[in-house]
Amino acid sequence: MATRVRAPLASSWKTHRGAVAPTRMGGRPSTKSISSPMVRSIRRCRRVWAMSLHRLPPLLLALALAAPCACAEEERVGLYAGPGADAADLEAIETAIPRVGVTVRRVLREGLREALEELDVLVVGSGSGTKLARGLGVDGARAVTDFVRRGGGYVGVGAGAYLAARGYNAHTHVLELVDARIVDPRGWRRGSGTVELEAIGAARLPARRWVYQNGPLFAPARSHGAVPYVAWARFASDIAAGDPRRAGVMPGTDAVVRAAFGRGRAVLFSVLPHRDPATATALFDAVCWAAGDGPAPIPPPLPKPGPDAVRVAVLDDEGCIDGCVEGSFRALGTPAGRFFVRRVSGAQVRTGALADYDLVLLPGGSATGQHRALGRTGLEALRRFVAQGGGYVGICAGAYLAAVEPTRYGQGLAAVRVVDTRHWKRGEGTVELEGLPGLAEVAGRRPGKLRMLYANGPLLEAVPAPELPPVRPLARFLSDLHRDGAPAGVMPGKLALLSTTYQEGRVVLFSTHPELTPGCGSLLVHAVLWATRRAQAEAPPASAGTAR
Repeated sequence: MATRVRAPLASSWKTHRGAVAPTRMGGRPSTKSISSPMVRSIRRCRRVWAMSLHRLPPLLLALALAAPCACAEEERVGLYAGPGADAADLEAIETAIPRVGVTVRRVLREGLREALEELDVLVVGSGSGTKLARGLGVDGARAVTDFVRRGGGYVGVGAGAYLAARGYNAHTHVLELVDARIVDPRGWRRGSGTVELEAIGAARLPARRWVYQNGPLFAPARSHGAVPYVAWARFASDIAAGDPRRAGVMPGTDAVVRAAFGRGRAVLFSVLPHRDPATATALFDAVCWAAGDGPAPIPPPLPKPGPDAVRVAVLDDEGCIDGCVEGSFRALGTPAGRFFVRRVSGAQVRTGALADYDLVLLPGGSATGQHRALGRTGLEALRRFVAQGGGYVGICAGAYLAAVEPTRYGQGLAAVRVVDTRHWKRGEGTVELEGLPGLAEVAGRRPGKLRMLYANGPLLEAVPAPELPPVRPLARFLSDLHRDGAPAGVMPGKLALLSTTYQEGRVVLFSTHPELTPGCGSLLVHAVLWATRRAQAEAPPASAGTAR
């Protein structure tokens, strides 16, 4: 594998300024380390000539391939053919990559780390992202991330792009080479066809129409400490044949993105450039760029919180539903600039990331999954953060996690127990709540009836607990959901919203989903302000009426 020293940053995909100076393992210097107009011209000519070979008659093609080529050193490209890869797609990618200045070979899961040592770029094509992730496993994923971090290149197409973006379920938190979230992951089966793309900034597209087949839709993930990606193209048309309810989601989302990861580079295609000769040049350009040809992208500057911003860390890992995470981002986007919100993983919590934040928010999903994602060290860091004055807001699964019972996942941040855990899957829908005194101070609503989305959240009941103060009830359930065998009459009267303290920190728990209920996002805003002790100075007056 090449150990690469990256070139000075520049903004254009095809601009070649400065030197990219790799050294092959074993001490053999690369011609890429020569920074001269002649070498840069040779590399540009090689690319143009290679792509023109597809248009030559067979006789001229044979003569061209037999002629000596004064090219810079060959790029060594590996095509991943492990479990989850699509055999027909592998052949299409092999056909699309010219064999001039490039050697291509297939690599398998067995011996992957050793195979990567002999490569400059790994290409992962279409297939099943979940099967690819499972096939790689922990060791295979670590081999790929180490390869890119040390200077290798990664090109993901279709499923391979899903694999390298930010994970969206328990199986896809694998590589995460690019800080891109998957927009509407539940609607991934949106269909196949031809879509239109539009270039972003100085990028140039080989064609406007591209082949698409259930690829990911990208948007910035805004993760803790992550380098933002640079988008090359966005969708200008829509496909929603698989689910008409998804109509209108695709346009404006990013289709081709690229980013630095450690000393390496990654390019992700939602579309399939190798399926059309008119767009195949883009795949070849991506391979060459990922291998170190040309400058790295200039990423947007890392955002920094304003001096008065409330810094919020939202857990996004196993057990966290993407829609709930993104809903929290949307709710805390108002008022603009008041909150600085970033995603954190369980691993980042374990290594002290919460020290950079005022509050941690655990979203809807699975309390058991979040418990696994954080691990013992992360859970200890979480409790210590709140005990030392940090705020905690738990929504649905995050509320389950904060209870004292059941002890298999409860962290004892609040003196409540979860009632009837055997029938936790009691239903989803809009429920009616009764707001209690104290709701205005903590959540910005006067006492009274309100309606909010519920999705199998905990039914909470106050209990005495050693060294924990009594909780303050803020809202109780009036409705009763009892599907899937759950007994009737258990839900009414149980706590749906409460506040408390945990040593020096403040805690707010929602069994319901304010971030997903139209008109209720302000409850989450107020809860965050109260938990970070900003409510008295900054919260707008408590609103009257019912959220419907």
